[in-house]
Amino acid sequence: MTAFAEEKHQESLDAYMTKIITSRQEDDHDYGSALQICDFLEECMGKQVAETRSEILSAKVSGGIEYALNSFREDLELAQGYGMLDNLDGRKEQILTDVEESYKTCSKSGNYGYFYRLVNAYRKQIVTDSEERKAAVEEMFRRVTKPDSGYEVSDKMKAQIEAMISRNNYTVAEDLIGRVQSGDIADALAESGMEKDFLDDFIRTFPTWYRMAHVKAQAETPELATAWIKEKNSQAGEEKIQTILGLMGFKTAFVKRVKGKQNDTYEVRLQTPKSRKKDAYQHPISAFGSEAEKTSFHVVCLYGKYTVGELKSTICADGLNKNTIVLMTHKFPMPERRIIAHRMHTEMQGKTVLVVDQPLMMYLATNCKTSVMTQALMQIAVPYASYQPYLPSSNADIRVEMFNGRKKELAEIESPVGANIIYGGRQLGKSAILKMAARELDHDENGDRAVLVDIRLNKVAEAARSVSRMLIANGILAEESETDNWDDLTYAIRMALTKDDAPEYLLLMMDEADAFIADCKNYEYAPIARLKALQEMPGNRFKFVIAGLRDVIRFTKGAAAGGNSVLPQLRSITVKPFEYNEAKSLIEEPLWYLGFRFSETTEPLVNTILANTNYFPGLIQLYCEKLVEALAKPDYAGYDRSVTPPYVLSERHIKKVLADEEFQKEVREKYFITLRHAQDNYYHILAYLMAYLYMSNGTDGYSPAELWKLACDLDIVKIANLDTGEVRALMEEMCELNVFRKAVGDAERYIFSRYNFYQMLGDSMEDIENKLMECMEEQ
Repeated sequence: MTAFAEEKHQESLDAYMTKIITSRQEDDHDYGSALQICDFLEECMGKQVAETRSEILSAKVSGGIEYALNSFREDLELAQGYGMLDNLDGRKEQILTDVEESYKTCSKSGNYGYFYRLVNAYRKQIVTDSEERKAAVEEMFRRVTKPDSGYEVSDKMKAQIEAMISRNNYTVAEDLIGRVQSGDIADALAESGMEKDFLDDFIRTFPTWYRMAHVKAQAETPELATAWIKEKNSQAGEEKIQTILGLMGFKTAFVKRVKGKQNDTYEVRLQTPKSRKKDAYQHPISAFGSEAEKTSFHVVCLYGKYTVGELKSTICADGLNKNTIVLMTHKFPMPERRIIAHRMHTEMQGKTVLVVDQPLMMYLATNCKTSVMTQALMQIAVPYASYQPYLPSSNADIRVEMFNGRKKELAEIESPVGANIIYGGRQLGKSAILKMAARELDHDENGDRAVLVDIRLNKVAEAARSVSRMLIANGILAEESETDNWDDLTYAIRMALTKDDAPEYLLLMMDEADAFIADCKNYEYAPIARLKALQEMPGNRFKFVIAGLRDVIRFTKGAAAGGNSVLPQLRSITVKPFEYNEAKSLIEEPLWYLGFRFSETTEPLVNTILANTNYFPGLIQLYCEKLVEALAKPDYAGYDRSVTPPYVLSERHIKKVLADEEFQKEVREKYFITLRHAQDNYYHILAYLMAYLYMSNGTDGYSPAELWKLACDLDIVKIANLDTGEVRALMEEMCELNVFRKAVGDAERYIFSRYNFYQMLGDSMEDIENKLMECMEEQ
């Protein structure tokens, strides 16, 4: 054994053991082998190795490999997210199985070095095996940047694409190339509230505010310091609280002292701004914005000195049942502020508590006019609190501050002469747009009304009853107007609009209208014709909007061929995935107010998030929700609580969410919902036909004629019965949903917009063929 060791390692056994114990290279940490050597030296050579054995056991205990296993799992998901790793024939699962089996064996034996060598070898192999994918993306890049390509590619965009390729992030490189093709290449504009980093400024200059006893006369808002609660007070009073909140930029509807509380507590509700648009709000924290117009929050005044523990127990003593702003005469030093942040995130989720102590008040009074003070307050106070701005569910009430982009779609919906039909895939934000239109118009300064009705699964008669009930509930129709007859309903609406107290304009929006439209065919679209006639009343008094999925598309495109003279006159708009600036803003601005920061080196991570969520609003919200939720976990998302906030996002944080099983499941579900969101199943079939050609002949792209021919060869009747023009139209619709896009330099060919979409369809040719066999059976 000694001779073998000396021949293999060119060193003595003693030196080899020392290397295992002391080496900084994790690959060397084969503690199990070192213990076996100890046994050999002790039993066969009579050496005393008790001290060495103790060192090995100590190193073994402190050098566990669970973290390395979890890190490799995350790296594996990141590699797939980057487009480096195929899962053909279950390769990813096989790698993970091998690594997990090795983990069990090495954990038991103590030969951690072997485990590290294995995972590092797999990392290198993944890079090597991705060379073919790299070459394909480089060829796309070459084609799109050719002088005669027809595309405008700035030097900055070229550099971004090249940087992503060099980092093996082929998903983002491909996404950037797709943006060049679509013309979505504008740099993100400066977003409201992000021009100045108030949090960074407050932290950098904190000693000044901590020491300050009085604000200077030249301060921006010295009245705030004058009005602030005083040390000896036991009750501030409603008038003082209203004054303080007013100076901080809040427009209060009422301030009322809450009796029976241990602390000096006030209930506050905010005014609804005259403009009901998003622009009326300075920040994305709806708990102290639009939500506070309906649901009050508390202001609690605390006098005297407090420890962090006393602050928490005092706040919780009265029952933390509302979002709360705590005004204090106390001064927390920076280390204690960071302890507060940690405890708020890990121990006090549910309601948001903003702590405004003396130093923060001094900063605001000195540096901020009332017009920007709420914005500054939220940027500085919210990172030390627990708040979740992201709501992935489309069923949740809309948070006005979180509504991004969609200006063109909103204008089309709200305008009396705009579109009547809105369609698009699921998770693209149709319902959110309709809810926002209802909020902006209903009871606006003109007295207009907007009513949104969910007619999911309603046929013609049921839809009329649902609409009439909602109009009655909103005070537009009389109680006796409930009906399931569209002639009676449209007549009742016409009569209501002729009354002296009628609104100048009524917008009626019907969401989830697919079943209604399908049933309309049985009535020769008479209900739509009645609504159209009502819309033609003089003075633009009424408009209707119908929202749905692909059945709505067929309805609009097939109406003229059906001989109906009314339906072709209705304009439609498609709700597509976000454009880059809209999507980027949804990620960056709310996270900014929560204290998250992307550094210059991690800015490309934004593109990684967007590429892996396909610019779908619902998936972006889900991804960011999980980023924020990580702060509530016991490990505090891996952040050092002694230096946070701010919370600087790294690749490690991004890959943790990519590796999250729920997130992966949601991405897959949303993708397949997109493919199968209509009864005809066309998108689903075309995606599998494309995947079959990808596996058979490569990923250069295929024409509608080639997909149609394959469908004919496989006897897939639904596609074979179409002509190639109809197949092309369907593939164009799939482009609108970001499932397909045109191949670079060849307008006749289409490819998957994301390589990982192709990967989701199956791990092997057998998987694809089985799905296509199911399609053959469909009629």
